Amino acid sequence: MKGLMKNNYYKMRSGFKAFVIVLILTGLAVAAFDNETPSLLMGYIYFSIVGLSLNSAMALRKTVTGKWDKYILTMPVKRAEIIKSLFFNQMYVLVLGIVFSALTVGLSIMVHGFPLDKGVDIWVLFSSAIGVSCFMSGGFFSLSYLGKENWQETMLIFSLGAGIGSVMLIVTFLNKIFARPQTDRQILLGCGVILLLSLVAMLLSYFWTKELYSRKEI
Repeated sequence: MKGLMKNNYYKMRSGFKAFVIVLILTGLAVAAFDNETPSLLMGYIYFSIVGLSLNSAMALRKTVTGKWDKYILTMPVKRAEIIKSLFFNQMYVLVLGIVFSALTVGLSIMVHGFPLDKGVDIWVLFSSAIGVSCFMSGGFFSLSYLGKENWQETMLIFSLGAGIGSVMLIVTFLNKIFARPQTDRQILLGCGVILLLSLVAMLLSYFWTKELYSRKEI
């Protein structure tokens, strides 16, 4: 398992390192700007969490397509372990994106003060970005084993759209069942629902992807 995760890192590190450098520079620039209009900060949260997962998903999936599929199965490793390593790597990347966002938000608040109307609003931004990332990653890994290698980019775009749509659907449903204006407790509960459902979707995707790969002919 550890060897597979190291291999995944080596396969994705070139583009991943470049993206991380962009994140750091962008984060410093965002924190330096006056956050009276917090659109930059809001955009950075989505850019770091969703963007990093997007970059990683494509790089990781390329490690198990084409010739690599045939090579890795000659090694003493189970197919289930291959899938597990992909999902574990993706969760590590998600955590890294959250850390980048949190550091940038914290630095911006220290310099300029809190930019949003309510304290709970920041949790809405983080939970929705994490939700999109989980729905997208889970959907992409599952779909990528159903299609051909040259469909990967199309599937990734579709998965991103499905992830955004899933979170929007959950938010719409929560807005219908909660009275307006929503209390802080209701908003935090909604954030928890988004996180719970997205993580459940990620877990179900893991089991489905593992099943698909176990039946896949190389």
